[in-house]
Amino acid sequence: MARAMKIWSSVFIAIFISLVHSGICLAGINAAGIYQEALWVSMDLPAEQRKQIDDIIVEKAKQVKNLQKVQKIDGMDNFVQLYTLMNYLEEMNNIRTEINSKILQLLPPSQKQVFEMQLEKKQDLIEKTAAMILALDLSDKQQAAIINSLLRNQKKVWSVVAKKSLSWEERRKKLNKTNPLRMIHGTLTRDQIKNLALWLKSV
Repeated sequence: MARAMKIWSSVFIAIFISLVHSGICLAGINAAGIYQEALWVSMDLPAEQRKQIDDIIVEKAKQVKNLQKVQKIDGMDNFVQLYTLMNYLEEMNNIRTEINSKILQLLPPSQKQVFEMQLEKKQDLIEKTAAMILALDLSDKQQAAIINSLLRNQKKVWSVVAKKSLSWEERRKKLNKTNPLRMIHGTLTRDQIKNLALWLKSV
């Protein structure tokens, strides 16, 4: 149970936190409102600060790309893959934390406060969100399919966020077109969708 909680806390938190705050249906969520990485290119900053943030992201992009190459789960009973996934999630979290810290050092006070508040809201709901996912009683097949889908989407998000040849506005448009939750909605049973909807209304 502890292993499952940690996995779902790390993999699902970015997705379901946005659901809690938006109150909109699963099929309508896009990556810009879900992934923490999208925050990095969402601020209204002058060109020089945008360049500095881009440099911070790109500096870590190669490391992230190497980490993402082998991430896949064949089944929730494959403990070697689960162990590898746990290590990957921890490394990715460390990378995000480092990037967030460097970005905060560049931001003016008003933007810094907004950025910190957004990050804090995500963190505050980690345990509650992970508990809800576990309460859906997903089958091993559902869990593996959803995790693999989210990992693929996370890879796509990083490829967009780190693409310096695109402006921030262009990157945000691409993220807005990325819907990582459509597959999840199709994986859940009717009862699971109903239970999830009830939980979202209660939060």
